[in-house]
Amino acid sequence: MAYAYNGLTKSAPRKKWTRPKERIRQEVYMQIRDPELIKEIRQDLGMNQRQLATLAKCTQATISAIETGKLKTISEDLGAHIAKWLGRRPRELFDKFNDERVDELIAAHETRAKRQRRAATAA
Repeated sequence: MAYAYNGLTKSAPRKKWTRPKERIRQEVYMQIRDPELIKEIRQDLGMNQRQLATLAKCTQATISAIETGKLKTISEDLGAHIAKWLGRRPRELFDKFNDERVDELIAAHETRAKRQRRAATAA
């Protein structure tokens, strides 16, 4: 899409929605216990999927996938956000996903973060 201003034609600025960087970095995942329970609680609170998604800082499609069971695992912080806005504890809605790969990824992230901190203090 383009717009004209003072005879100049420029393309309209596009703002792309991105998920929070903290969510990308966290490698601990949780399995959803009962997708129907999440949907039931949300409906009891009078929220639609878009409202819950906005509060939990994710997309409506993510909430839909969680409730239909298409999304089997989610990040720990997303699970915590959803549980907070539904008025439940994360343990009631999600189980931690235990996998060796998760531990390796966490260790790699911590090592990388330590190196970055050392480099920042040395500079």
